[in-house]
Amino acid sequence: MLDVSFLKRPRLSVNLLLVMSLVYILTVDNQKFWSTLIDALDLSLFSHILFIAAFFMLLFTVTLILLFLVSNRKLLKPVLMVLLMVAATISYFMDTYGTVISVSMLHNIAETDYSEATDLLTSGLFLHIFIFGMVPAALVAWVDVQYKSLSTELVSRFVLATVCVVISATAIFASTKDFAYVVREHRQLRLFVNPLYPLTAVYKFAKESVVSKDNTLKPVFSDAKQRPHLNSKNTVLVMVVGETARASSFHLNGYQRNTTPQLEKDSGHVINFEHAYSCGTATAESVPCMFSVLDHDHFSKDEARHSENLLDGLVHAGVSVLWVENDGSCKGVCQRVETQTITIDADAVLCNDEKCFDEVLLSGLSDRLNTINNDTVIVLHQQGSHGPAYYKRYPDRFEVFKPACKTKAVQDCTQEEIINAYDNTILYTDYVLSEVINVLKQKSDKLDTAMLYMSDHGESLGENGLYLHGLPYYMAPDEQVHVPLVMWLSEELVQTKHVDMACLQEHGHLEKYSHDNLVHTVLGLMDIQTSQYDVKQNILSSCNIASRQPEVASFSRKSDHKIQIR
Repeated sequence: MLDVSFLKRPRLSVNLLLVMSLVYILTVDNQKFWSTLIDALDLSLFSHILFIAAFFMLLFTVTLILLFLVSNRKLLKPVLMVLLMVAATISYFMDTYGTVISVSMLHNIAETDYSEATDLLTSGLFLHIFIFGMVPAALVAWVDVQYKSLSTELVSRFVLATVCVVISATAIFASTKDFAYVVREHRQLRLFVNPLYPLTAVYKFAKESVVSKDNTLKPVFSDAKQRPHLNSKNTVLVMVVGETARASSFHLNGYQRNTTPQLEKDSGHVINFEHAYSCGTATAESVPCMFSVLDHDHFSKDEARHSENLLDGLVHAGVSVLWVENDGSCKGVCQRVETQTITIDADAVLCNDEKCFDEVLLSGLSDRLNTINNDTVIVLHQQGSHGPAYYKRYPDRFEVFKPACKTKAVQDCTQEEIINAYDNTILYTDYVLSEVINVLKQKSDKLDTAMLYMSDHGESLGENGLYLHGLPYYMAPDEQVHVPLVMWLSEELVQTKHVDMACLQEHGHLEKYSHDNLVHTVLGLMDIQTSQYDVKQNILSSCNIASRQPEVASFSRKSDHKIQIR
């Protein structure tokens, strides 16, 4: 007769099931944490075994005590199973992309559209969740947990907790020097503790989401007004909000590949600012910050959501505003102005079942400019270089750098293939920007025209094992925060505004700028007078010899336009 005794459900106590589950999570699902700890401190595992063990016991003890709260008959198994699934999912993104599940990242996830979200759903992800999440969760469901009387269970929990606390305290005391150094110099390590930090971030995100339901709008630009024209032409500014473009991949910034050939053909009127930095590392934070009067140091996403932004100020002053959206969402910035959202049926050639290439932003632009009868700002929000499926962001004719990574699972490609695909997206952005400029040139006989392009954040392409973006700002690498900033001014606008182009070109090479400068540069360019305007934050101000700059009211913020936020 077949012996099936090995299939008999193992019998475990509550404490033993908790211990086994936690040991599994802290070892298998926290490889990113342990590797980061060892690398950051340049430790040898064997020479610092006591310190590593002390850190393990600290995390084990804290998590164990928290799980004691749900260690009753009804909650224990479901909570452990969910925890194992969540930890496995988080570990995949941490280990594969170097991603940190922070509050900012959760905001970005919540506001990411369907097609971008599905780019992250790969076979590798599902296989990882199955092996490291579903299998151990199934084992938890299978075991026969032995519950004793309430008093006996409480005593056993108390004894286990006491033993763990004593061991942890002893180990920490023996490694005081190492712990003091870690707490002081490597606070970012807490971001990789899976799943404690991500669950804390979820709690904070939920709390912020409840608070943000308040729809009260704080007036910021109620005093905004436009100075009268000295000529008969209307001014048109096209702002192109880039997506996931990093400065280091622009040939204009010294990159070895010529990824910006079209912009360089018009070098006389294209001003490239080599040292520009973003406000955040994810769209959900950076885009609201770009259009807010709050600077990087004081920016609050919730406060920005409930305050008027630059677009409101332009409308108050009588400037016409249009937002054209090709990236799924303006993150709340455009909700009070005219908005045109590009849909996949917008163009049979430029659109597919998922997205439209950024050339679609040019559709109707020329006709729109023909009907201008007022000063106007048009914002074009690009799909840009959004990953991980870089190969989907450009038409086939722009696949110049080969071989290109042709999968959304970028970790399966070589770094050369990833960079090739990404550089093709920059080459395509260069073309789109040059076409915007060409349209504006054609209207320069009737309009004073300008283009201002700046990306919302950058991107990691495998440097130091990091991919994509979204790391907390203070620990983000330069690739995620150093962004391209390009401006084009028509000859007529240069004369109208009396801009010293040689001066501006020089500033582009030498000075440091950031998202903080955008609001004030646009206010100055459009001749908007408001108490929020800071002339020293206007990129054009120090190279403008005209006397028609908006008057400067008292301003309490830091006003040095040479701000460096790194």
